[in-house]
Amino acid sequence: MPDPDDILLATEDLRTHFAVRRGLLRRQVATVRAVDGIDLSIKGGETLGLVGESGCGKSTLGRTITRLEHPTGGSVGFRVDNQMLDITNLSQNHLRRHVRRHMNMIFQDPLSSLNARMSVKSVIAEPLVLHRAARGKELEDRVAQLLTTVGLQPHHMQRFPHAFSGGQRQRIAIARALALQPRFIVCDEPVSALDASVRAQILNLLMQLQQQFGLTYLFISHDLAVVRHVSDRIAVMYLGQIVERGPTVAICQTPQHPYTEALLSAIPMPVARHERRSKRIVLTGDVPNPASPPPGCRFAPRCPYRQQICDEEIPELKPTRQGHTAACHFADELELVGIGKTGAQPTTA
Repeated sequence: MPDPDDILLATEDLRTHFAVRRGLLRRQVATVRAVDGIDLSIKGGETLGLVGESGCGKSTLGRTITRLEHPTGGSVGFRVDNQMLDITNLSQNHLRRHVRRHMNMIFQDPLSSLNARMSVKSVIAEPLVLHRAARGKELEDRVAQLLTTVGLQPHHMQRFPHAFSGGQRQRIAIARALALQPRFIVCDEPVSALDASVRAQILNLLMQLQQQFGLTYLFISHDLAVVRHVSDRIAVMYLGQIVERGPTVAICQTPQHPYTEALLSAIPMPVARHERRSKRIVLTGDVPNPASPPPGCRFAPRCPYRQQICDEEIPELKPTRQGHTAACHFADELELVGIGKTGAQPTTA
C-alpha cells in the first residue's frame, strides 16, 4: 500500500449519475450510471492510465474529479498545503480560490477546446488573468515562456488557433494547462484526434513536462497501447466501474480480468516467425445499457468465460495473486494471455 502522505488525489465510492428525461413534462424515466462507485488513488509524480471503450465513463470520471461535473455521491480528496481536502461539495468560489490553480485538464479535440475568436496569447493568458497571477509585461513574458516550453515560438502568440495544425493546437492547449503551474493534470484522450505521426511527439512532450515540473497525470484513453507506454499504473474501466487496476507491467503481462485480456489482444505487436501468435479476442454482443446494467458482473453478457455465478453476483474488486486487483469471480483461476512474454504475444495488425 502506498504511503498516505504520498497520495495527491483519491476518490472513494465516486458516483456521477445522469437523469434521462422524456415526454412533454420532462419526467425522469431512467438514470444513467456513468460513474458508479470508483475508488482510485494517485501518487504525486506518477501517471495513472485509465483505459476502456468509448462510452464507459472515462471522460465523465475525469470531469468529475476536476469538478467540471458535480458528483452524485462519494468523495474526491485532493492534497492542498499538505492536507487532504475533500473537494466534492466545495463551492465554485472556494474551488477557484484554493483548488483550481493546482489542477487542470487537457481535452481531446484542441480545435473545439480553444476559443477560435481569441488569439493564442489570450487563450494561454486567460487563467493567469482570472487568477490575477500576472499582468502587463510579466503576463506577456509568461505566455512567451510557456510557448517555448511546449515547442512553439513566442511570435505565435499573435495568431489564432485556426492557423495551426492539430499537433500545434494541442501544444497550445498544453501551454494553457501549464499556465498556473498545476500539480495535477487530467489528460482526456490528448492524442486520439491527432495524426499517428504527431502522437509520439505529444506523448514525449507530456512525459518531458512531467519530469521537468513534477506533474501528476490521470491519462485517459481507449488505446491500451498508448496507456501502456506512458503509465506507471493502469486502471481498466468498464460500464462505469473499475474492473482491474495495478502496475502497468503486471496488468499487461498477467491480466486477471477477461476484459483486460481482450483489450491487450487488440494491441498490434511485432512477432517473430518462430513465435506463436495468439488470436485477437473479438467480444460478442453489445455493451449493456448503463441505465440498466446487468444484475451480476457487468461484463458477463460479453465474457467468453461466463458462468452462472457471473449472472447472479457482483464480483468484488479484490487483490489477486499477481499483485494487483480485479473484479472477477475467477481472477486467480483463469490463465489469461498478456503481452511481453514469449509465446503470449497479441496478433499483429
